[in-house]
Amino acid sequence: MTIDPKTMFKDGQLYTGKFSLEILSQDAFDFKNYQKHVDPMLKSLPVDAKYSDFTIIADGDVRIPCHKMFLAHHSTVLDKMFQTKCMETREKCVKMKASEKGVKAFMKYVYHFDLADAFGSSNVAVDLLDIARVYKVKPLEKAMKTLLLKRAEEWLDLDAALKLFLCTNGKVGLKSLKEKALKFVEPRRDELANSTVFQEFPTDDAEKFLKLLD
Repeated sequence: MTIDPKTMFKDGQLYTGKFSLEILSQDAFDFKNYQKHVDPMLKSLPVDAKYSDFTIIADGDVRIPCHKMFLAHHSTVLDKMFQTKCMETREKCVKMKASEKGVKAFMKYVYHFDLADAFGSSNVAVDLLDIARVYKVKPLEKAMKTLLLKRAEEWLDLDAALKLFLCTNGKVGLKSLKEKALKFVEPRRDELANSTVFQEFPTDDAEKFLKLLD
């Protein structure tokens, strides 16, 4: 939560209380280790539709143009897909289960190794973790696992925690993240009825999730 001191506090007033402060350096997550290998010419390359030859479709049918060469370089799954005559290759598009912000953050990583959006948003970080896991982008998956484990629990919000549970439940090597998601949601279970993410849970997943909270 961000607090605007101009609206919360008045001059001349004495306030008492407690607060916690989380100070994190992006260096702790090796973010700069990704960017230092980027060619200076690529750093100036805009992430836009110019000369694009492929499209990623995000949630809400938002279409984001991109370039197969960059996608294939990072993802073994997409690389193999581009070598076949599957529907996605023929139609020059693939649908990813991720928000528009998540897919755009993935594009920044693909082109520039830029992970700043993930550092600033738990929802984006979860989207990137799931994209990396599904499409076998191993360095990105490792970076998001580290980020989500190291950040304080308060950095999450309910929807991000629920999405984190969905993309880690039953997945090898992600048990600690699943447990973190459950720990965050447990004291907030009364808020689940107001969560659009929880309302979209498949019935079986919703029942299993509630049992895990008991």
